[in-house]
Amino acid sequence: MKIGINMYHLVPENGGVVQYVLTLLQHWPRLCPGDPLVLFCFPRNTALLEAVPAVFERRMLQDQDEIARSLAGIDVFFCPFTALYPRPLPLPSVVTIVDLQERFFPEFFSPEDMRNRFHHYDWSVALADHIVTISDFSRESIVRILGAERRRVTRIHLCPAELPETAAPPAAWKHEGEHPFLLYPANFWRHKNHRKLFAALAQLRAEGMRIPLVCTGALLGKEAEWLAELAQLGIQDQVEHMGLISRAELAWLYRRTRGLCFPSLFEGFGIPVVEAMRSGTPVACSRTTSLPEIGGTAALYFNPRDTGSIAQALGRFWTDAELRETLVRRGRQQCRQFTAERLVRAHRECFTRALRTYSEARHRRNLAWVANPDPPRENLSVHERLTADELLRTHPVSRFERLRRRLAHLLCP
Repeated sequence: MKIGINMYHLVPENGGVVQYVLTLLQHWPRLCPGDPLVLFCFPRNTALLEAVPAVFERRMLQDQDEIARSLAGIDVFFCPFTALYPRPLPLPSVVTIVDLQERFFPEFFSPEDMRNRFHHYDWSVALADHIVTISDFSRESIVRILGAERRRVTRIHLCPAELPETAAPPAAWKHEGEHPFLLYPANFWRHKNHRKLFAALAQLRAEGMRIPLVCTGALLGKEAEWLAELAQLGIQDQVEHMGLISRAELAWLYRRTRGLCFPSLFEGFGIPVVEAMRSGTPVACSRTTSLPEIGGTAALYFNPRDTGSIAQALGRFWTDAELRETLVRRGRQQCRQFTAERLVRAHRECFTRALRTYSEARHRRNLAWVANPDPPRENLSVHERLTADELLRTHPVSRFERLRRRLAHLLCP
């Protein structure tokens, strides 16, 4: 089986999805040597192609539309960057959809973003022979919101890239000696919920507990907004922002922080949670979307919409060393399920399913759909709103999940 992969969106700004694709490619030759990959590459990929194994055939193109004329010998076509394109093609196709954040928080997106997501995500799910997603929460979202047949959607947990060992602190590190802190690695996107975190730190400070926080990631041109928020709350002297840092610098922070604080409102997976567990770092995070699935019993959870809940959890997390040691032990157990071998072998199975279920009749139906597209839209339907609200309320606390956690607690107290 020869798999063609659309690499058009392999660019640094695509962050976590790039890491997912690079991990898949780096381990594929060892685990699936009999199934060659053909990479459809573009000049914009140059900066990251050095990290891709040289064993793969590369077909250098100038535009994505050229892919349709360059499919000689390809058995399955794979788009890992959240959109199937070109579409439809006359061969089995697989697409990765990491999440549907816009269906849950449309207020975080511009009208143009909403139109693009409706157009690409809905069509990709409808036309692909098989769909990969990265958590049970995302799978349930795709099935229930977009109406995909459950058998066509496979959940494959991510495997974060290994963090390098390093003895050197980040270049921006200004402290000497002991300096306990909490860590939050995230860009200043609205769903990352920095403001609620800052409010919780301010509440704790008013109660006599000062918790230093180190943040990393991009401020996205909102430096003034960041500083004003801290100044208004009076915590500018306890929050340090290091900007974009290297993987080695991030590893240094993970191994020296008192814990990872992750108050995100929405995650398709939550890579920092697994990175922290691998690093022996305890985790306090939101009880929402995919995070309880990824953290299992190895995290202290809070309600990310409630300042008091965040403050109460962080106060306990900061002062209770025994709790943190318990979370570290559980984290070492929990993170064992996120492996490169599972990532690669599960993708191969999805490609095989697409090859097995593809039919000429389905392709003719897809052609008819594309010829008669629905009008563009930028607002959620009533069904989408109601289903998204229900998933936010119910997914993390299903009876199956509660039972699984109780069993995990007994096995790893």
